[in-house]
Amino acid sequence: MAGSVLENIQSVLQKTWVREFLAEFLSTYVLMVFGLGSVAHMVLGERLGSYLGVNLGFGFGVTMGIHVAGGISGAHMNAAVTFTNCALGRMAWKKFPIYVLGQFLGSFLAAATTYLIFYGICDWDAPAVYLRHHGQVEQSSTSRDRAPHDRHPCLRSWGVPRHEHRICNQPIP
Repeated sequence: MAGSVLENIQSVLQKTWVREFLAEFLSTYVLMVFGLGSVAHMVLGERLGSYLGVNLGFGFGVTMGIHVAGGISGAHMNAAVTFTNCALGRMAWKKFPIYVLGQFLGSFLAAATTYLIFYGICDWDAPAVYLRHHGQVEQSSTSRDRAPHDRHPCLRSWGVPRHEHRICNQPIP
């Protein structure tokens, strides 16, 4: 029975579209884990992170993503790159949904992974600072006063005035 399961897995992995899907999934996952991890480190690191660290994190993520999938799918890691390759005739349009689905799922899983890694670092009772467009700073009392999607620094919309980034079903005061 174990042999038949392994044979089934091998036969599935020999299909080109499965290998390309997994390659795009893994390369995008690697890129986003490094990139989002460096952003979370900068935001949550209490002045230990920097924009240079974010740039290096994304650069390292791109490099590792290319190493993971470059020989299999070309390591697009971005739906715009995939769309451009299809539009220019370098890739068949039937592969477009497979690549984009892999990229989307890889990005989503990377965001969830980063969120779970940095979840315990957040100080839930710390005041939140919101930057307004004209440079003024507004500070709320505690994170418990905000909407649930505002409670973690990784989920805030930095640079957007308070309450203007809420989902449409929430009232804007």
